[in-house]
Amino acid sequence: MGMRGRWIAGIVLVAAVGSARAWNPVATTDKTVGSQAATFTQADNGVPLILLDGQWRFHPGDEAAEHLDWAQPGFNDSGWKLLRSDEPWSEQGQDTPDGYGWYRFRVTVEGGAQSGAREPMGILLPPFATGYEIFADGRQIGSAGSYAKAPIPFVRTAAVRDALFELPQAALNGGTSTHTYQIALRVWSDPLLAQYYFSGPSRGGGEVGSLATLNEEIVRQNTQEIYFYTDNFTFAVLAFAVAIFSLGLFWFRRRESEYLWFALVPVFLGLNALLNILFVVRWQMLPLWDLVGSATEIGYEVTLLVFVSRVLGSPLSRVRKGLIALGVLSIFTVPLYWAEIVTPPVAGWIGILMLIPISLWVLGKLTQESVRGNTMARLMLSPVLLMTGLSLLDDLAVTLAQFHLIRDSQMFEQPIHVAGFSVHSTMLAQTLFLLSMMGFLVDRFTRARRREEHLVASMQAARQVQRLLLPEAMPEVAGVEIECAYYPAEMVGGDFFLAVPTERDGLIALLGDVSGKGLPASMLVAMLVGAARAQMAITTDPASILNGLNAALRAHRTGHLATCVVCHLAADGQVTLASAGHPAPYRNGSEMEMEGALPLGAVEDGEYENSALRMEPGDRLVMISDGILEAQDAAGNLLGFAAAEEAAAMTAHAMAEAALAHGQTDDITVLAVTRLAATA
Repeated sequence: MGMRGRWIAGIVLVAAVGSARAWNPVATTDKTVGSQAATFTQADNGVPLILLDGQWRFHPGDEAAEHLDWAQPGFNDSGWKLLRSDEPWSEQGQDTPDGYGWYRFRVTVEGGAQSGAREPMGILLPPFATGYEIFADGRQIGSAGSYAKAPIPFVRTAAVRDALFELPQAALNGGTSTHTYQIALRVWSDPLLAQYYFSGPSRGGGEVGSLATLNEEIVRQNTQEIYFYTDNFTFAVLAFAVAIFSLGLFWFRRRESEYLWFALVPVFLGLNALLNILFVVRWQMLPLWDLVGSATEIGYEVTLLVFVSRVLGSPLSRVRKGLIALGVLSIFTVPLYWAEIVTPPVAGWIGILMLIPISLWVLGKLTQESVRGNTMARLMLSPVLLMTGLSLLDDLAVTLAQFHLIRDSQMFEQPIHVAGFSVHSTMLAQTLFLLSMMGFLVDRFTRARRREEHLVASMQAARQVQRLLLPEAMPEVAGVEIECAYYPAEMVGGDFFLAVPTERDGLIALLGDVSGKGLPASMLVAMLVGAARAQMAITTDPASILNGLNAALRAHRTGHLATCVVCHLAADGQVTLASAGHPAPYRNGSEMEMEGALPLGAVEDGEYENSALRMEPGDRLVMISDGILEAQDAAGNLLGFAAAEEAAAMTAHAMAEAALAHGQTDDITVLAVTRLAATA
């Protein structure tokens, strides 16, 4: 059943029982149909069943409950209209403003023993909307459904199942074997439910016969109902299995929330299928079932929209958030008809119109992306189109039937009978949808794993390249102590550093940081390290080295930036520094003042300038990457400049480990140069 088909759920259930009888190959008991108007006769001995299909006397309205003359055998009903017993009175041009109507017919039981007790007899009646009291020979023998208006609208029930009643046996036991029962039905059709259900009997199929035979008929019908809704139960099991499967995929890829969102889609579909079964078995409060059914449909539509958005990488815009809000608000259309503000058909139309924009957006977005060549959209389009299209057609048919524009509300819901079981078209469509989407998720998961494995292999290769380019050990330079600590945040880092001896016992030290992370950043690091070595081979001037790096980065046109600081230390202690937007170095534990400059790659000519100072024996110069300053604890507190300045007096490894202990968020690099005292 299309999910919005809950608006006429009673008709679906009644049709289920009727069609189950029609195709059931087991029902072979002989049956006799009454030939006279409002009179049904058993023609032979034995235990046949008398079918009550034919014409019953009908009168709209009610009489005082304390009189009930219309139930008496002697009442003259010849002036009452004759109506078919296999159609609701609402479909035969009858109107009952107060919801009440009476049926009368006679059943003559013949044959059997002339003396002694006869086998108990009973009467089996089809479903009625919304309830009735049954009288035999003026005596009430039972009731079914609601035959008075419930004070709380959402708990109103309907007699949607066949009901069996025992006929009075006194007239059959003893002197005569023939008796004509006068059957009267006082029917009440809830005006609220009648607007999308029906008034009176749903179909034919009433029977009179032995209680034992009719009980067997009830058991057979119950079994047929189980067979009829086996596809709903099977689908619910499949839906929850797919949900668990999707949750399993999410467990392995928790950053990809689309697996979590899709897990909710089959949950809502499965709950809707279980509601269908629950309604048949026990829960026959139609308005309340409408509300819960609305919630499952809204949940399905909303989660499908979010899932498609996540898969296609399309963030939830204000428009989509508005569509979600509109869909959620559609649940309040159900209380509108509870309060009799609008009729159920109008409430149904409003609810459908509030949900249709979500379906149209999903289909439109998938179609648009498919035309653009998006493989993911193409894989999803067919199953979503099948599911959504059939559901919309089913909703449309149900609503048109409520407005009496078409007769068959279930034209898209005709079951296929296979080996005694029924397969409904919507259950089949939903099953194909889930299986197709599960295949899509498996394919997406597999593709992601392959990309991930390829990325890991690429990262490992890049790491090997970095190991070759970045020095594993610092060179030995006379009169200088060099320390370096390097902790990348990921497998490959965006920090780069060099310490290269020069002629006449000099040293060039360089530390930089490329914007971004991962493989792209590592490739830029490799390029810049190579360019830096090339520049150092022709010059020791820091500003010239930075200008060369800037030109190399600009030539690649990647859009990435890099900060860098270069220091040249001569053997006599003379130091030349130049910075391209990098954090200032620390001299003897104090932050140095440096001229501001743009990062590498920002402009064609960075105009980098040198700064000069002199390092005396024992002086120490510490260069750091911004991973030191941006170390962050669990509360979100940064290590900051003040703490970094205090840590600058530590060894390079101690300073880096202090930042690690505070909380690493980026690559951490410390490069320290100390001028040693001259030795004799």
